[in-house]
Amino acid sequence: MPALIIDEDFETGSTPWTFTAQETSNGTVTLETSGGIGNSKCLTFATTSAAASKYARMQQTVAWAIGTIFSTEFWVKLPSGFYTAMTGSVKLVRHDPFPQGNNHSSILISDSTELTQVWLKTDGTETQLGDTWAIPENQWVHIRWVEKLANGTDGWVRVHQDGVLVSSADGVDTMYNDGSNGITRIRWGMVATEDASQTNALSLQMDEIKLSTSTPLYFGSNPVDAVYVGSDLVDAIYIGADQVL
Repeated sequence: MPALIIDEDFETGSTPWTFTAQETSNGTVTLETSGGIGNSKCLTFATTSAAASKYARMQQTVAWAIGTIFSTEFWVKLPSGFYTAMTGSVKLVRHDPFPQGNNHSSILISDSTELTQVWLKTDGTETQLGDTWAIPENQWVHIRWVEKLANGTDGWVRVHQDGVLVSSADGVDTMYNDGSNGITRIRWGMVATEDASQTNALSLQMDEIKLSTSTPLYFGSNPVDAVYVGSDLVDAIYIGADQVL
């Protein structure tokens, strides 16, 4: 049954809302009172043109061991001209190991291809997990990232955009192969940019961020991460009173 950890629409409260922390360096996080999904409020994450460490992000501390299956979903809106302004890659969401180190896994937008991918960094080596896909500018899109944490060959990744499977990988190492015991935190927003090469100011908006862990359904040995009725994505499945997806 999914364990919901974050379910934040920013309609009430103030920073850091229901997250552990808000973090900025040469960047800002601004609560907008209009333009969001559903009701009206959302967050704008912005970074400056400084050739230095820069980020604007929300962070949630976790303590998830190898074998955990987690899901994060959020709405994101890239402004018009976002790709033109990119001169370095941008990470939208990222998880980090414990003990903490420089390794991480992220959803990253590449400045060279203007495509998005799940990216695993291990001891300086970066590996793409699954396919690339495009996030359009100037419209809200919904992203759902589901992953099994694994130091070996039993990990898997699924990413849906607006209910469509855009990237998947099976039988992969989704962790860092560095002795990590699991992950310690998840971050959303302008999580990280290529400090020296990203020389233009950037911004994006996010809304309705969710984070959960779950025990998935299986079809044979394959995890079921999405169910459809016709072309409609089913948001939840229950057995009795227990939510199983």
